[in-house]
Amino acid sequence: MQRIVLLCALAFVVLCSYEVARPACESLFLEAYGSAALPQVWIVVAIVAALVVTVYNRFSASVPLVRLFAIAAGISATLLIVLLQLFQADVPEAAFALYVWKDVYVVVLVEIFWSFANASFAIGTAKWVYGLFCVMGSLGSMVGGKGVGYLAKEWGTVQSLWLVIPLLALSWLLCVFLKRLDAPTQSEQQPQHSSLQEGFSVLLKSRYLVLILALIVVIQVVITLVDYQFNVMVEQYTQNTDERTALIGNVYAAISMGSMTLQLATGPILRFVGIPLTLFCIPLVLGGAVGLMAAAPRFLATAA
Repeated sequence: MQRIVLLCALAFVVLCSYEVARPACESLFLEAYGSAALPQVWIVVAIVAALVVTVYNRFSASVPLVRLFAIAAGISATLLIVLLQLFQADVPEAAFALYVWKDVYVVVLVEIFWSFANASFAIGTAKWVYGLFCVMGSLGSMVGGKGVGYLAKEWGTVQSLWLVIPLLALSWLLCVFLKRLDAPTQSEQQPQHSSLQEGFSVLLKSRYLVLILALIVVIQVVITLVDYQFNVMVEQYTQNTDERTALIGNVYAAISMGSMTLQLATGPILRFVGIPLTLFCIPLVLGGAVGLMAAAPRFLATAA
């Protein structure tokens, strides 16, 4: 039970830190480069994330996951301190680097979190406890999104980013407590890694998995296009960096609230509707949200 409580707290803290970092970094990027530069930074994020995850995969086979998480959190905090100092010194491309940092660090920490969870719990326990982790993560996202909006208005966008440092320090401290748990569990085992070729082999053998992959790809493309349009609209409806940060934070907090609601309702939905119909409804829900955004784009004007 202690392990579950600590992992719930860790999920809350990690995603809270991200929702503090994301609106602030996006706002600073839009101020410096504008929404037209988003495709370029997204390409850089994809390349850097792929490289970092490759390095992580090599170390995860030999370094305990709790220690690896603590190391990653420490490196992330150190990089943020350096980048904030560079930004405040008006170093060119600092805003660009901050944008890349905020997307890469969360990928690594979330990847380690779920690797640790997969090694810690049997399938029977995972069926219910993973939903709890997701709910706590969404709750952390809500707190972070609303919190950064308030902090940006009171202290400024750049100063609000400093809050991420103690949050990452808290995640490191939670790792210390996880490490000190006496009872030996599966968490001390290292995850078994398969090659990319083996992964594709398993994927291609299942028509079901191929269709799910196709669904994920299509949804990600649509989400990226929506995200681009969202940033264009944010530029139109905000006058300064701090207002923009607050607006983005409030929108992401609302999204997290919706995510948490769906996570809490997932069990009953799957039980009464079934997996096939649920998967069928995902594009419909996404399409409805896109249609609503196209029909009433001025909702952003009141989101702040």
